[in-house]
Amino acid sequence: MDERQAIQRLKDGDISGLEFLVDCYQVRPFVPWFLRSVVNASVKIMQKTARQVQVGEAEDETLFAEFAAHVESVESQIESAEVQRQIWEAMQKLSPRQRVAIVQRYFLGMSEKEMAAEAGKAIGTIKWLLNAARQRLRALLAERSDE
Repeated sequence: MDERQAIQRLKDGDISGLEFLVDCYQVRPFVPWFLRSVVNASVKIMQKTARQVQVGEAEDETLFAEFAAHVESVESQIESAEVQRQIWEAMQKLSPRQRVAIVQRYFLGMSEKEMAAEAGKAIGTIKWLLNAARQRLRALLAERSDE
């Protein structure tokens, strides 16, 4: 299996794709990889929208002002990257079942019903697992903030 097949499996709801990706990238630092993915996606979107925008001098100022309003400060970007790193490290300390539940619910946007169908479990079991995973993640992140 390669990355494209793993991603397609995830899109089709097959969690084995996630297992392959985690195995491949578990030792790679997540933040640089994730930020590079976000940058690449942003560049693609900007290229598409740049082709569609025709501006004159007055419109240039308005467009620049709108763009500047959405740009994060360097401090915000660093803080955001640090928070993402802490979350990633905390996620690594969850059990595999808890990690899968968090990824399915919050990163893949699956509903509890979809998760239950995928796992062949009762929806109550999925709710319990998600609750336990959130509590553990919250505790791990609280430990990090106390340091």
